[in-house]
Amino acid sequence: MGAGKSTVGVLLAEHLGLPFIDLDQQIEDTVGTTIPEIFQQHGEAAFRAAESAALQQLQIGNAAVVATGGGLPTRAENVQRMRERGIIAWLDVPFDTIAHRLTPSKGSAAIAQRPLFQDLATAQRLFQSRVEIYREAADLRLHPPKDQSAEETAAFLAKKLAEKRSLHTST
Repeated sequence: MGAGKSTVGVLLAEHLGLPFIDLDQQIEDTVGTTIPEIFQQHGEAAFRAAESAALQQLQIGNAAVVATGGGLPTRAENVQRMRERGIIAWLDVPFDTIAHRLTPSKGSAAIAQRPLFQDLATAQRLFQSRVEIYREAADLRLHPPKDQSAEETAAFLAKKLAEKRSLHTST
């Protein structure tokens, strides 16, 4: 959460000439309510089930850029499904950058849309618990510099994906 998946994903899709799918938005559209409301009314387990179902039901066609929620890779079957369909890229952003983006100084809307961001200590524990999962799942790991714009990150990622694709087609 707060790494920039959706922002960079839209720009990456433009670079690649592909459609962009925000899985969280797709869940909200399907369920007819917001993610915070899903968490509040049904709990995290129900959201994770909806998230897995949304991934399974994706009708991508040839290719797309998909931004997933940060918890999606915590289920091995989701990682397997993503790997079968494409390349998993991880925006490895330091926790202090994420905390800066999501703290109350940015407005309550940033926090309100993230039901697992209760406070900095809880968010940091969640972040740390997922780092190894992301490391194992990622085919491509990016460390965008703090001062790098989302556009620059998307352009760099597009280049890395093109290199990775050319390696897959030549082997």
